[in-house]
Amino acid sequence: MNLATDSWASSSIATFSAIGATLATILALTAERFMAGAPKTSIRAYHRLVDQLRTGTVEERLSAMHSLESLANTNVQLRSNVVALLCGLLRELSESPAFRRQLIELHQEAVAPDSAGMVRVREVAQDILVRHLRVPFEGGGIDAYWPNMSIDLRGAALYNLDLSRCRVDRASFESAIFLGQSSFTDATFSGHALFSDSHFYGKVSFSQASFAGDTAFDKAIFRQGGSFVRCEFESDLIFNNAHAFTTMDFRRLRVSGDLASFDRVSFDGVSLFLRAQFAGAASFSHAQFRRKTDFEHAIFAGRAEFDHAYFFESANFDRSSFACGASFAHATISHQLFMQHVDIEGIVNLAHTRFPDVEERHRQAAEAGSAEAMTRLGTLLHEQGLVAEAERWLRQAAEAGSAEAMTRLGTLLHEQGLVAEAERWLRQAAEAGSAEAMTRLGTLLHEQGLVAEAERWLRQAADTDNLNEVTRFTSVFRPVE
Repeated sequence: MNLATDSWASSSIATFSAIGATLATILALTAERFMAGAPKTSIRAYHRLVDQLRTGTVEERLSAMHSLESLANTNVQLRSNVVALLCGLLRELSESPAFRRQLIELHQEAVAPDSAGMVRVREVAQDILVRHLRVPFEGGGIDAYWPNMSIDLRGAALYNLDLSRCRVDRASFESAIFLGQSSFTDATFSGHALFSDSHFYGKVSFSQASFAGDTAFDKAIFRQGGSFVRCEFESDLIFNNAHAFTTMDFRRLRVSGDLASFDRVSFDGVSLFLRAQFAGAASFSHAQFRRKTDFEHAIFAGRAEFDHAYFFESANFDRSSFACGASFAHATISHQLFMQHVDIEGIVNLAHTRFPDVEERHRQAAEAGSAEAMTRLGTLLHEQGLVAEAERWLRQAAEAGSAEAMTRLGTLLHEQGLVAEAERWLRQAAEAGSAEAMTRLGTLLHEQGLVAEAERWLRQAADTDNLNEVTRFTSVFRPVE
């Protein structure tokens, strides 16, 4: 793209004029609060350098930033002011459409001439911030690090921002745009971290970053995906209405707060939550998973909500743990739901859950005479609330001798209050060796006051070496062999 040099320069100069007003405002708001105790000579030098940053040439502005950096290195009281000035500078630069266009061209490697030096000023401001927010490696010049700094980069346009190993108090990036490659690897945020409405054009990594305060990525856009591997969130995490165009990697993510909310997130690429841990409620209501979704070995210590979620491909929850149950009510799972060897306490709510692809395959096999498919189809229909059709298929499979179908049919009849017929089918299945039927029969007999026989069946069920109920139950969501 070719930009007219004159128009580029004039718009850049106009932007720098606007910056002067913003820097003056920042100076007025922060000077009294943060500069108390600084030597008068340092304060005078600070004011002079701010004026130079407001009105000087590009080279004078670059020089002013380096001088402000040196001044803050020797005067702790000035550091917050300098950080606020640099953040304000980056925000004001970003308000210029021409400047944003220039950064996007940088991202696309089709750069027009930087006539007014705006990109150079942005680069130096970013570098100074990063240099003093980053904790160096052991023995690597700790004096450069400025502790307890907060940054406000709302609406800023940032190019190749590398905040890896940085330590920040509070951070605001709402509506910021991130161009090039962005990294927050091993960064630490001790206060809130807000990325609402932010736009990541390139790849971004938050791997091994830690967040002590509430963190928000609501309405964020990830064009080339993102990595949150081993990220730790000590408080709430909000990801609502975010949109990821390619793979999002949340492996070994850990959220210790009361809530991790991914409601209405659109995952266009693969979404990986292997071994993720959620200490509180985890909500994925109305989320859309357009590619493979993997929650294998995930731990849900609080309630897990996937109501109205749409899984366009397979959803893998094998070996995951649900301490407070899970809900997939009104969800749609186009392919398989894998839940082998799952540890569940509480109820798995599959009311009105749709499995269009799986259901169709089971129906075809059932109509061809497969008792296994009849059982799976009947179970699936039962969970969707289609009791009459479910009973029809389960009865056919039970009459064909399927112990699992007898168990499912007995359970369905028990729910309808048809105790005598339910007992008959459950007893047949229990005598055929079904541990689940033994358990359900024992429960039914106990309800009728037949305690001794109930206890005998329950003991026998406990001694039976068989797969757990969840493992057998979720087999219905797999293809018929």
